[in-house]
Amino acid sequence: MTSLQKIAPTPARPIMVRNPFNGQIVGEIAEHSGAEVAATVLRAKTAQREFRYSTPAVRRALLNALAAEIAKDAENLARIISSEMGKTIREARNEVRRAQNTLKLSGDAATFLDGEALHCAIVEGGVDRLATITYEPVGVIGAITPFNYPLNLLCHKLGPAIAAGNAVVAKPSPKAPLAAARLFELTQKANWPRDLFQVIHGGADCALSLVHAPIDLLSFTGGPRAGLALKNASGLIRCLMELGGNDPLFVLPDADLDKAVATAVAIVLKSPAKVAQP
Repeated sequence: MTSLQKIAPTPARPIMVRNPFNGQIVGEIAEHSGAEVAATVLRAKTAQREFRYSTPAVRRALLNALAAEIAKDAENLARIISSEMGKTIREARNEVRRAQNTLKLSGDAATFLDGEALHCAIVEGGVDRLATITYEPVGVIGAITPFNYPLNLLCHKLGPAIAAGNAVVAKPSPKAPLAAARLFELTQKANWPRDLFQVIHGGADCALSLVHAPIDLLSFTGGPRAGLALKNASGLIRCLMELGGNDPLFVLPDADLDKAVATAVAIVLKSPAKVAQP
């Protein structure tokens, strides 16, 4: 599959994906209606009811299997990312590599979610008593991602959610939905449980449909205005939001200027491994 192929086109509600540099259509994908979004979330709930009892070893194996499928499809994914959101092929390849690491690290984290045991002797009457803390999955995570890192930012939501025993319904930016659609296909190649991870497509209406559906947590990365609108619409649903920002970069007088420039613009001068990762 290449970035120029159509993915599940629906003539009545197509989303045309265009290269931001030349306006060329690089893909077409179907927009989901509110009813379709609700049905998707309900299927995710069914899948999560069983998956919540999976072992850390199973969750880690699923995430590692997906990372392996991404590695096999790395060049195709990089070209999809580059064509739909405009970053250079070198930057896109770096994003694909980071996405693999994100999933692997999430799989490793799954093995440490076994809770805690706390001694109660710090209070009167607590001698010989032990309190236990256990971690329970939230349920279905609604994951809304932006256009600038269409693969890795989705993996940043997907990896920890699966590691903790949750299901995920993702809504990527309509400006760059093709990488997410391809990631869904790769979960099938990796033999993930049916409906554990699903992708819906659309703009603001689709996002509102997602927060109005019976999800258990909303994870949103994007702008503050959209984040506030979704928070106001979500009611009592728990929200995790990363609303962007511009962090300063300080280059001190004794810095290696060449390395500082390479890090600042995320361009590898000699080897991809030499660029600092956040």
